[in-house]
Amino acid sequence: MSNDPRSAYLDEGDKNGTPLILITGINQQLISWPDHFVDTLIKNGFRVIRFDNRDSGLSRSYDECTCPSFHRVTLSRFFGIPVKVPYSLQDMASDAVGLLDSLSLSKAHVIGISMGGMIAQVLAGNYPEKVLSLTSINSSTGKLGKGLPTLEVSKAMISPTPKGMTPVENSVRVRQMFGSPKYPESDEEVRKSVISEHQRARNVKGYFRQMAAVRSAPNRNKLLSQIKVPTLIIHGLEDKLINVNGGIETKKYIKHANFVAFEGMGHNLPRELNPKFLELISDITKKGELYEENNAQ
Repeated sequence: MSNDPRSAYLDEGDKNGTPLILITGINQQLISWPDHFVDTLIKNGFRVIRFDNRDSGLSRSYDECTCPSFHRVTLSRFFGIPVKVPYSLQDMASDAVGLLDSLSLSKAHVIGISMGGMIAQVLAGNYPEKVLSLTSINSSTGKLGKGLPTLEVSKAMISPTPKGMTPVENSVRVRQMFGSPKYPESDEEVRKSVISEHQRARNVKGYFRQMAAVRSAPNRNKLLSQIKVPTLIIHGLEDKLINVNGGIETKKYIKHANFVAFEGMGHNLPRELNPKFLELISDITKKGELYEENNAQ
């Protein structure tokens, strides 16, 4: 593992392989990407770069920044009133650019999940020279009313740990709420992942600062319509954290994108779907390489 001034990261696989940069979701870490997903990509020749977003894992924490409350940010967005937040999705996208530069990579294929999908969209829209292809998983466009969580999940995500329950137990409970009903994980499997994350680093305040970046972000519809690189949109039909209409809305504005919705998939990456994920990612990266070749001529 390495640390550049912005991000803690892992750079794995064949250094001459097709470069993929993975951008994870809110309050997640580079180890939050399932091993089975990462290993499948590496075994199939990809160079996989994953990193901790700012305010998560071992990357820089922004504890010195004042953050408005969740409700204030939400209301300000709803009524169109500007609110100052510690940083934006644009800032987080620039972190990914900085990481690529530090690795002397002029371009990479970008895969983002959840908040990471939003960051990936901003990256592809504002830094097209850095992106070979875009894969947006279980994400949305920032349009009000689209990609919303269920009431139960929304409440669980912003509520403190219930009395009589440990933070690990609460994290397991919440993750199981938005897991994949067709591809269930045991509590023990989820607990193992949660414990690994908590032991590595835990930044509760960082979660709310990241949430502020998401909630204050402007509608990306215009930006999405400007994305030209080959794009793949994946969404779980049973996603209770970001409703599938968020993925459908993304496809609406990236008209050339391939949109794939999986029955029984929630807000995660089920092991059982690895063969299909690999097929889709291999296809979009090949299209990205071809797009780059054609535009370089």
